[in-house]
Amino acid sequence: MNSDAVNAIRTLRDRGEQLHIVPQNLIEFWNVYTCPTERNGLGRSVAKTQAEVNDFSKYTW
Repeated sequence: MNSDAVNAIRTLRDRGEQLHIVPQNLIEFWNVYTCPTERNGLGRSVAKTQAEVNDFSKYTW
């Protein structure tokens, strides 16, 4: 569903909507990103996950 999400974000930005990342987004991201693959997660390390979260600040929504 990545392409659907990308298209939705693009549409909202094209309309001039202001987008935000809120704590719940980060919590859900962290849970999925660090959850083991055998439990339907991505199995990434805490260090990798923290680096990804830190990278979110570079995006201009």
